[in-house]
Amino acid sequence: MTEQNREISTPFAEVVTNKIQKQGEQISAIEKKLETVADTSPVLLEIKKQLTEIKVAIIAIKFPTKQMEELSGNMATGVALLKQPVENKVIHHHHVHKIILISAVLFILLCLVCCGWYNTAQKLDIHKANDFKYRHLKLKSNQFTTTAYYHRQLIQDPAGFF
Repeated sequence: MTEQNREISTPFAEVVTNKIQKQGEQISAIEKKLETVADTSPVLLEIKKQLTEIKVAIIAIKFPTKQMEELSGNMATGVALLKQPVENKVIHHHHVHKIILISAVLFILLCLVCCGWYNTAQKLDIHKANDFKYRHLKLKSNQFTTTAYYHRQLIQDPAGFF
């Protein structure tokens, strides 16, 4: 059994040794590269110095705390106002143009004036008729008035009188 183990372990040992050799070669290549990187260490030191200077400059710049407090107060006020929206009230206004109103008023005035003229003309005609026909009879006595009344009916409807 030991012989079988030896036969199996021999290829395994060869594979392991080959891998170890390859890793050794890789380590030596990395070491060579690190030696070349060591030459860049002054550049890295310069970058570190600049970073520390930037940190000092950032610390030296003061953060605008007053403006930020004012901004946060304004934001809080804005949020409070937005939570209570303004109610929109719609008020309907019906406008009639002034020309239409003036025309309507003038039309009504014209109608009233025409009615007044018509009534005045009728009263004037009645007055003239009464004035000429019956003035004398009205002034004299009641007897003439009744006689005039009969005469008038006789003139207007002669057939119905008899």
